[in-house]
Order: sequence, then structure tokens, then C-alpha cells
Amino acid sequence: MYERDEQDTQVLVLSKQIDPSSYASATNTNNAITTATNKEKQGYVAVIYAGTDDFRSVLTDTNILTKTFGPTSENGTHPFVPHDDIRVHAGFNNAVFKHDLFKRINHQLQLIKGDNPNYRLLTTGHSLGAADAILTAVALKLQDEWKDELVLSINYGCPKTGNRAWRDFVNEMDGLGIWRVVNGLDLAARLPGPSFHHVGHTLQMDGNMARAFWLHAGDKKLGFRGVSFAWNTLPYAFAPVAAYEHLISHYIRYLEERCAKDPDIFYVDSFETIDDGGHSDDSIPDAVDDDDAWMPDDLIDIDIEYTKQYLYLVRQEASDKLYESLDATVIADV
Repeated sequence: MYERDEQDTQVLVLSKQIDPSSYASATNTNNAITTATNKEKQGYVAVIYAGTDDFRSVLTDTNILTKTFGPTSENGTHPFVPHDDIRVHAGFNNAVFKHDLFKRINHQLQLIKGDNPNYRLLTTGHSLGAADAILTAVALKLQDEWKDELVLSINYGCPKTGNRAWRDFVNEMDGLGIWRVVNGLDLAARLPGPSFHHVGHTLQMDGNMARAFWLHAGDKKLGFRGVSFAWNTLPYAFAPVAAYEHLISHYIRYLEERCAKDPDIFYVDSFETIDDGGHSDDSIPDAVDDDDAWMPDDLIDIDIEYTKQYLYLVRQEASDKLYESLDATVIADV
């Protein structure tokens, strides 16, 4: 199945049988990435969204709108969520649901899985396509036919997709694995603004190593640490380079020239822990996470150390009430 609709959303659904001895999968969502050993017929069916290297018009628009996740029924309700406060970027939601694209994708998956019940369900994409892939994975997991399936979304250069209620809703879902690969300072992964949040795990690919961060912000009770405060602030100080690192060709080069050639350093098999000698977010107020940090335009040219100190002070003074009011200001239905 391949479609390119009137909104210019491009999606491909394909399936492939593979050798189970070489099939790596994220089957253990509690800690490490493991390898499947099932000798039955293995394979996957993947939903692949095309992305774009030019993310500026969609992610930097000051009038970004959000809407309740999923399709809207004829009576105006939203059957995919328990309440209407679970909101996502309106453009991403429209791409997946507005013209019944998701229904056609789901139908195609049922046909393929009917003949190949052991095939894994995957979604993937780059940039804006990565966001569409995440929304699709969540929607699939909410369907009765896939409630007992493990649904995986492995995507690249994904922007933030929704509000806090969306983040909490997705991160609490069982049987759903979301893995967002981020190349260095990729600016798109830090956009849009403070009312948007990441879901799933962050796989950070840097020049000297690759690391995995549990649900992006970590979990103190489980002993996993989140990304550092600088993760969300430094790219704005190096905006030209950060935007350049978003290119899909750079992701491919990293995977081919680093991950494949030196997996001991550039392939992750566990999550970063608080006691591994790295940065901990214990000193950061729990009410504000790294996704909330936003670099004002007039600070980009200021010395980076001063900028980091300034943003940290702003962050400490912020409260949940402030960001809830930001959500209320930015959010509007389309």
C-alpha cells in the first residue's frame, strides 16, 4: 500500500520475512534491548511515513494549534481518548486521521497479519513523518485487534507531539514501545515550544557515544536518569548546525558509519542510570521538565554559559500553573 493524499502525507505499508537469528527487537520494555529467539516464521509489517528536511513552516509557526488526539466522530466525540484534554499537534493529527487514512492503514495491516500472525507491528518515519508514525502507533495500540500485540515505533528526528496529558497517556500504555532516535543537536527534536512534550524513549546519538534515556525524562524510582537540562537548550545556541543535523542523510550516515561499524560504542543495549556518574535531574524542580525549556530569540547570540544560567533561573521560577496557562493560550481546535 502506498498513498499520497491531498495534504501531501505520504505513507507506505510493507511487510518482510526475515531470518529470526538476526532479528533484534525491543521486547523488554523494563530495561535492556534484547534479541528475539523465536524460531517460528519471523518478520514485520511496517507503516512508513515520509518526512521532510524543511521543518520550519510547521514547527516554528507561532500560531501552532492543537486538537484532541484521534478522529472526531459524527457527534463530535473523540473515541480514542478518555477525555478531550489529551491533545496533539493539529497538523500531525490531521495527517493521520482527517481523510480516514488511519482506517485504510489499519485495514491493510489486518490483511497482512491475517496471513502472517507472527509478524511484528512497526511504525517509522523521519521528521514530520516521525510524528505521524507515533500517532499511528498509539492509535493502533488502542484498537481491539492489536490490544495483545507489541506495537513498536522507531523514528528519527521526531519533534514533540502533544501536551502533558498526551505524554502521560502514551507513556502509561502497556505493550507500546516508542523509540525516538536523535542525531546530536538536531533542532527539530527540540521543537515546538513549551506546551509540547516528547513521548517514549530517547536514543541520543552523539559524536563520542550513543545513549538511551528512559521515557526521555527518566524515572528516579526505577533509577533511570533523563536527558540533561542542556539537551533542550544548547541547540538554540548552535542553531545553524543544529538544523543541519536534522537531515535524514546525517542519520543514515551515523547508522552506517558508526552504529554498524562500532556497535560497542554506538549501539545502545541499556538505559542511562542515575548512579552511572553522569548528570542527574535531582536538582531540577519536578514540576518542570526539560521539554519546558525554550530559548528566546534574543538569547541565541549571547554567551552560552550565560544563556544556560539564565534559562535555569527562568525554569526554577516556573510553575505547573504557568505552563497550564500557556497550554490554554496556545491550544485551539481547528
